[in-house]
Amino acid sequence: MMVFSGTRDEPLIIDEFDTMNLAHRTAIQQRHGKDHVHLLFVITALLLFAAAFGSIHLHPQPFWNDEWISLRYAGGDIYGPMTFTDIWTRIANANTSQAPAYYFLVAIWGYFAGWTPFALRALSWLMGMLTIVWTYRAAAEIHSRTAGLWAAFSMATCGFFIYYFHEARMYTMTPMLTAVCMWAYARSLRKPSMLTWVLLCVSACALPYTHHVAVLIPVAIGGYHIAFAPRAGMVRRWWIVFAALIAAGILYLPWLGVTLKAGEVVRADSSSAMNAKLPQVALSNVLYLFSNGTIPLLVVVAAFARGSHRLLTLPWVVFIAAMLGAILINLIVPFLYGIRYVIVVFPVLALIFGMGSARLLANLRRAKLIHVNSAIVGAWLIGGLWTASSPTAFREAYVIYLRWDMLAESLAEFAAPKDRVVFMLPYDTPRWIHNAPLEYYLYGLHVDPVMVESLRVFTLENYEQQRRLAFLGAPERVWVTHSPAHPPGEMLPPIIFSHLAENFVMCENRLVDEELQGELFAKAPSDQPLYLYTNESESLRVQLAFSELPKAVQAGEQALDMTLFSLVPPELPPYTYSAGVHVYDGNGVLVAQQDFPLPAYQPPVSGVTGCRPVTLPIRQLPRGTYTIRAYVYAWESDVRWTNNGQDHAVIGVLEIQ
Repeated sequence: MMVFSGTRDEPLIIDEFDTMNLAHRTAIQQRHGKDHVHLLFVITALLLFAAAFGSIHLHPQPFWNDEWISLRYAGGDIYGPMTFTDIWTRIANANTSQAPAYYFLVAIWGYFAGWTPFALRALSWLMGMLTIVWTYRAAAEIHSRTAGLWAAFSMATCGFFIYYFHEARMYTMTPMLTAVCMWAYARSLRKPSMLTWVLLCVSACALPYTHHVAVLIPVAIGGYHIAFAPRAGMVRRWWIVFAALIAAGILYLPWLGVTLKAGEVVRADSSSAMNAKLPQVALSNVLYLFSNGTIPLLVVVAAFARGSHRLLTLPWVVFIAAMLGAILINLIVPFLYGIRYVIVVFPVLALIFGMGSARLLANLRRAKLIHVNSAIVGAWLIGGLWTASSPTAFREAYVIYLRWDMLAESLAEFAAPKDRVVFMLPYDTPRWIHNAPLEYYLYGLHVDPVMVESLRVFTLENYEQQRRLAFLGAPERVWVTHSPAHPPGEMLPPIIFSHLAENFVMCENRLVDEELQGELFAKAPSDQPLYLYTNESESLRVQLAFSELPKAVQAGEQALDMTLFSLVPPELPPYTYSAGVHVYDGNGVLVAQQDFPLPAYQPPVSGVTGCRPVTLPIRQLPRGTYTIRAYVYAWESDVRWTNNGQDHAVIGVLEIQ
């Protein structure tokens, strides 16, 4: 029997160790102790690097479309709470492309950690870290601890894999389960126990329950077990492992019908065939993304991943069988339009890389070319950093994260019910990516959101269609918003703003940020009274008008919203005069008000009609009749201008019922 000493993979004969003298035995034990410390140091450094590397983009950006799917099907926030049965039923009936295991886990995690984007992404980060640990254990079990370190290194520095550390999806869960399944299978053959058999069954079953394509891993392991696993001297062990895999398959049967239905849905979708990757493209993309763009290096290292022991062929058989299965299925059911769907094979590739690196390193040491090892590490690491920091290397170029949370907070403070909110999407970013997240973040605001596109293929007629969509239904107030960091195409804003210039008045700009900017426009009322205020001492005149006010509201209404329009003379000095809208009860007591400087929007443009949203807090007011008055006054002296001989104008009477 042979064991591997430390991280050097040097065979040590146990019988010889038993016959060694005390001094020699002590020397070997000391070397083993040093190797153990070295091992702990390296694996700890790898994990710390992966933790930091994977945390770079663990940002509080709002959910994007795919992450919203995780939130919805796990019954999070406004979509829950849901039981496991509810989750199972919702996925089986509403979206057969999903599988329930990840959403079960998210439901448990969200219950304790919360439903914020950061909390759900932290779960992916945690499973990514566990993937690295289990990949090390699987490679160490199959080959050696040196192979384990190299396998863990390849996963910890794989930019494509690290990217999913900060996305609330199952693309770190399936690799984690693959690594666990590979370890449990190898362990069950070498040092079996009830725990390893149970872990093998659970992980093999959980894989297809997490993602449909992940069924290829336990199927490939089962094929290896039948064709290559030795039976001589271990017949009972062989059959127990086989029974564990069969049990996993039986447990998967309740979901098999949904998987087959998902295949039928994909086949019926004509766009799937157009977007699915060709076999050679799919394979090259897998190798490219796993190797951080260094396919030749991966091929050289993998060439050394061989040996006489049958177990060393396990990663090769599983990888080839799983990829071949994915490619063949893709020819029938064109699903493979994203390499993330086969990220489940990455830990298997890591095992191959680890075994090859261990043997290559031993050869380099014998040839005294150890510096080549540093070159391999450097090339792989640089490629990983570049890939992780440039997700467009494996994602479409459109923008997937927009600050819908910031927009919701601003609209909750400033917008009125039924306000139209027109968001000009970033250039060449389709609407469907943001439909669901926008609906989620604006839930309960009672505004009317519309997203307009500026796609690369748009003609002038397409832009006119976007303009008609933006103003469909003749809204009275319109918020026009966009992301300065991700601006729309240059043709879209002029078309939108030219329509506004003809029909609307610009109000105060309250949404100003490097990630979100927006202006409010209101349609000046043609059938509402015009109130003239004069300041006889300076011969100045100001005209005010208001949007139509309701005559009655229900008690407990949050606020009374209106729009104030003003026409000020060019000679009106800035920062001198203010307008106020005040609410008085039946006894003439002031109970609510809002005051602001004139002109009614900033920066001041004298002589031009401007407008401003007015929000009067009335939630605490009891039932009764209230009078709404408008004032114009000098804010320093409180000297009021006159309207028809009075210091105010009555603009409405409100009944709170």
